[in-house]
Amino acid sequence: MKRGRIALVGIAFILMMTISIGFASSVDKPISGNYRFGANVTIGQSEVIPEGLLTAAANIDVLGTVKKGLQAFGANIQIQGNIEGDLTVMGANVVLSGKFMNKVKAGAANIILSGTFENGVDIGAARIVIAPTAVIKGDLLYAAPT
Repeated sequence: MKRGRIALVGIAFILMMTISIGFASSVDKPISGNYRFGANVTIGQSEVIPEGLLTAAANIDVLGTVKKGLQAFGANIQIQGNIEGDLTVMGANVVLSGKFMNKVKAGAANIILSGTFENGVDIGAARIVIAPTAVIKGDLLYAAPT
């Protein structure tokens, strides 16, 4: 059963990447600075991304601010910064400890919510931890095995 969940997360990851990259490549003119790929992607604490951002990496660490939304796909994702637009995140291990102004959608094997969520949170994971520091002001929708 555990392999099935891991396979489902992997399939969802590949599907989301295919959709996102396919959508992004259909834009008439490329917009610089909207994509970051590699083994490790870090958005520094003083860094402000004025546009939306699509990132895919083994390890993603967001300490700064993303103004118009973030799509993050990777194995280990940690978001401690401010996300002012919608957040879509898919990964094996996800930690959301920052401030999230709009909708949050997440799929993961393991997810920890410990930040401030100003809007709704919709998550699916094999293991969900809601830390005592988490503040969720909108609806919390979740799917997890029993």
